Amino acid sequence: MKMKLSIGGWKAGYVNVDLYDKRADYMRPIWDTGLDDSAYDWIEAIHVLEHCPYQQVVPALKEIGRLLTPSGSAAVMVPDLSRAFRMQLEKPCWPPFAAIYGNQKNEGQFHHTCFSPETLATVISQNAGLRLVSIETIDYNADRTAIERITRIGNPTPDFTRLTARIRIGILAHIKKLSRT
Repeated sequence: MKMKLSIGGWKAGYVNVDLYDKRADYMRPIWDTGLDDSAYDWIEAIHVLEHCPYQQVVPALKEIGRLLTPSGSAAVMVPDLSRAFRMQLEKPCWPPFAAIYGNQKNEGQFHHTCFSPETLATVISQNAGLRLVSIETIDYNADRTAIERITRIGNPTPDFTRLTARIRIGILAHIKKLSRT
């Protein structure tokens, strides 16, 4: 049986870790879950990493790597800072778009760290020591009638694309452990 882990929030059929959501199986931070090594074939951390203080981003990614089985994969998604700032500049509003600062409804909803596709790629592959398979940006097309997935780095696998088909808006990274060959 393949083990699936959702970090941040709650998802049916998954083991769930979240520091604030009382429905989670484990109420712990992403950078220190306390879960078993190499136990999960699939990990999703969708719109979670931006809620980490920037000093905890690398430990959080290393924790994801520690939890993955040798053949496992992780989907990590964060807001696209460049898109959020463009939106704010094109259509100024108050309060600013939640993609920049989070919705701030509770302590766990503040954004502490921001990313571009390039900074996410760098922190994954150079700082956290993980294998970056691909980075895509996902957004609505110009007339907002369809979702566009644009590959920025690498090549997403068909399985990864299928597993992440319902994920919307942001920068999506496909991560694996480094091979020990």
